[in-house]
Amino acid sequence: MAKKMLLKYPDISDGDKDNICHCIESHRFRNHRIPKTKEARCLHDADKLDNLGAIGIARSYIYLGETMDCVIYTKPGKEKHPGIRRTNSVQEEYEIKYKHLPKRMLTRTGRKLAVERLKYMKSYLKRLEKEANGKL
Repeated sequence: MAKKMLLKYPDISDGDKDNICHCIESHRFRNHRIPKTKEARCLHDADKLDNLGAIGIARSYIYLGETMDCVIYTKPGKEKHPGIRRTNSVQEEYEIKYKHLPKRMLTRTGRKLAVERLKYMKSYLKRLEKEANGKL
């Protein structure tokens, strides 16, 4: 789709068009294409960072609410879909996906930001667990 759209811009070199397409193709979480350029690595990390921190929590609730039988809180060990990659809570998403993102970052800045955002997310989920269990 991007290649077709880029045809409308004759001032962009073929090399730059190829790089733009590579960035798009290699940024997805489930994609097996490795980002090879600096721009592709930056886009890859930016895409992952949107899954972490306060924005990540908000996005998770919106996504899970729209697509799954979402719950606000799942007791640890009581996941609706244990052992498979289909989740219905932010806690499950954290265990399956989010806590692994910092080590998947491809840039030093991406890793630093991911660690900071993951720390916030972890503290939020701990607080949620305390409240859900009547301990706060």
